[in-house]
This record gives sequence, C-alpha cells and structure tokens, in this order.
Amino acid sequence: MRKIIVLILILIASSAVFAADGYTEADLTTGDWSFISGAFEGGSYSGSFRQTKTVAGSTRSFVSTGRIQITSGYGIVWYTEKPYASILAVGKDVLIQKIRDGQPTHLDMAQNPVYTQIATTLECVFCADFSVMSDTFRTWISVDGDKWSLKLIPKNKAVSSFMESMVLTGSDTFESLTLNETTGDTITYEFSDMENREPTDEELAVWSL
Repeated sequence: MRKIIVLILILIASSAVFAADGYTEADLTTGDWSFISGAFEGGSYSGSFRQTKTVAGSTRSFVSTGRIQITSGYGIVWYTEKPYASILAVGKDVLIQKIRDGQPTHLDMAQNPVYTQIATTLECVFCADFSVMSDTFRTWISVDGDKWSLKLIPKNKAVSSFMESMVLTGSDTFESLTLNETTGDTITYEFSDMENREPTDEELAVWSL
C-alpha cells in the first residue's frame, strides 16, 4: 500500500511540474488538432537540419548539419554534411549507415526492439500519426499564439530507459525536435526549408545500399 501511495504522489508531482511549465496533458486522438497536423501535411518531405548535442555536466556542445529526407513507406534518411559526410537511413526493419566513402553497414531492426521502437517513434512523430503517438507516449501540449509545443513522455520501458522525453515545436511548419535523455544529455534538431515533395530516384536508392 505504501508503494502505491508513493507512486501516486510521484505521478501527481510530475503532473504539477508539467502544468507549471505551461503544458497540459492532452488526448491527441480526440478534438481538433489540425493546427499541429498541418505542420506535417504530406507523407514525404525534405529539408535541412542542424543537430546540437549537449553533454550533461559539460559546457561544450557538438553541432552537425545536413539534409533530412522523410519518405512515406520507407523511413527517414539523415544526410550529414558537417563535420564529416555520412548517411543514416532508419526504417521499420532496417538501419543503414555509411560514413564518408566507406562500405554501408546494416543492422537487422527486427532483432533489436530498441531500434524498432525508435523507428516507429520517429515515423509517428514526423507523419503526425496521433493514434500511434498516443499509444507510444503520454502527450502534453503548450500553445502560445500560433506557436505550439508537444512534450512526449514514453510509455515503452525500453525507450524510457534511455529517453526521458521528446519535445516538438512548430507553428505552421515543424521547427524543432529535442530528445532529453535519462543521462541528462540532450539532442536538439532544428529544421528549416522543409518542403513536401516525393523523393528522387537517387534518394530512394539509399534504401538499396
């Protein structure tokens, strides 16, 4: 009984913290959330990204930049250009990595539930699949004028073991995604020049590496 009471107090406390931050818990499967889903309209799009990784306890941050391609039915490809060229393709069943001019390496996603969950998470986030998102996360929302922010708390134990929360921000377009890790490290992706378009043959060829 004491453990149950402690758990209830922890949940109440965490809810109060998010409320104090301006977030309110929301059910994305009900109500009108078109002002958010409009930022993800279309199944395939591309743009530029800037990734900033901050390590807990350090004043240093690590920055990389490049392009991102999200293709419906395939997955997400990160084309990192700086500080060095690399390609990372993440789909539901496969992860492909190619660094500089090296040979591509493959990981069987089906044999790794953590990577499978990450791929599913990214796909539901970028495609604004609210039903899957609600199954995977507890969702909190904050709205300030035309700006919105979603805080996602993972329900899956495998994911929550390394990711404390994910925060998405935007207005009429998707602007940023921040991963808050349980170690205290953070990874922030800032997106720009996002456009809804079908992938080129060259972009699709990445999935055949």
